[in-house]
Formats: sequence, structure tokens, C-alpha cells
Amino acid sequence: MKRFKLLDLIVQALLIGSSFIYYAGGKDFTIYPYFAVGGWQLFSCLIHFIFNNTFLPSGERKQYLKTVMWVLIIAVVSFPLIIFVGFGLLVVSPVLAIWYTMICWSEYRNLKAREFIHLK
Repeated sequence: MKRFKLLDLIVQALLIGSSFIYYAGGKDFTIYPYFAVGGWQLFSCLIHFIFNNTFLPSGERKQYLKTVMWVLIIAVVSFPLIIFVGFGLLVVSPVLAIWYTMICWSEYRNLKAREFIHLK
């Protein structure tokens, strides 16, 4: 699963970086980069959930999933005010994306360090 972790980090970095370049380039604003980054991260969460036993357990990941669950609940409950929720998600989504990438980076570092424990 170390290969998946590395692939996950590379894809996330490419998607977030290309989204930043796209928006910094002054193009018309679209939400497609949000869906690209969010879709990949949801796929990654699903893989981590399905193959939970092969990854190192992370308290950060559980906190992230709880936060995403609350954001989803708030979005569903406040559906009549969808325009305000949408603007809020424009701000919250990049923060969640960076947080998830940092969690994956931390888990990858721990996985790499675990390889060398037997050398002590």
C-alpha cells in the first residue's frame, strides 16, 4: 500500500497545483477543479476505508472524516440557504483539501519510517 500512498500524494499535489495555476492564470472561474480534487480525495478516503487493515491507523484521518461529515450535515440541513452554503464551501473546500493532503503526507512518512524500525 506504500505505492498507493505515494501515488495518492502525487495525484493530489498535481491536482491542487494545477488548480492553483488555473485560477492564478486569470481564467474564468469554474468549479471543475474543486470536483477534480474533491473527487480524487473521496476516492482515496474510500480506498482507505475499504483497506483499513493495510494502512497505519491515524487519529487525524478520523478527525478529518468527522469534520467532513459535519460539513455535509450542515450543507444538507441548510439546503434552503444553498447560495450561502455554496459560498462557504468555496472557502472551506480548499482548506479541507490541504488538510487531507497533509494527513496523507504524514501517514506516508510514518509508513516509510516503519520500514526502518527493524534496523535499530
